Amino acid sequence: MEIKKVHKITLADGSVALVVNDDKKISLLNENYNFVFHKKDGFFARWGKTMEDDGDLELGLPEIADIEIAEVCEGVPGIGPCAFCYKSNTGFKGTNMSLETFKTIFDKLPPTVTQIAFGCGTLRKHPEMWDIFKYSKDNGVTPNLTINGDVDDDEFDKIADMCGACACSVYNAPNLKYSPNIKRKIKLKRKKK
Repeated sequence: MEIKKVHKITLADGSVALVVNDDKKISLLNENYNFVFHKKDGFFARWGKTMEDDGDLELGLPEIADIEIAEVCEGVPGIGPCAFCYKSNTGFKGTNMSLETFKTIFDKLPPTVTQIAFGCGTLRKHPEMWDIFKYSKDNGVTPNLTINGDVDDDEFDKIADMCGACACSVYNAPNLKYSPNIKRKIKLKRKKK
């Protein structure tokens, strides 16, 4: 096991916690608030003084960040943008966050962040997206994403290799190759490795 980073942080009650980020997991250790996150399978456990104690969530710092890196979402081929999109990313126009902007934001996140939930839309419309995911993963934080389901073979392989969880906003369009059962298909691909 290779330890990538060790941080001493102060929690809301003034007590000190140790955050250890290695190649397999991120752990926070404190007398009253603890967690462990397994990077490979997404297992997450949080406890207080004992495993039976839930711990005081107000003591901790953010464990998951939600970052929208793309506003461009063309929706489903042949159908168009999803009218129900809560972000109103319903078209071909919009902006993408640059890798440099992402690095600036990422480098300010507390060491307790274990995962980033990325809003992505149409994957192939963001030229630096895979570099953003790689930066996150290389720095010990698991990238997860929500997509519209329109992925090609290359994108599917990259998702399976680089990301933790993947959610699709559209599952029932007849012309989408991977969106039905995408979680199961990614799990099967990872088992073959």
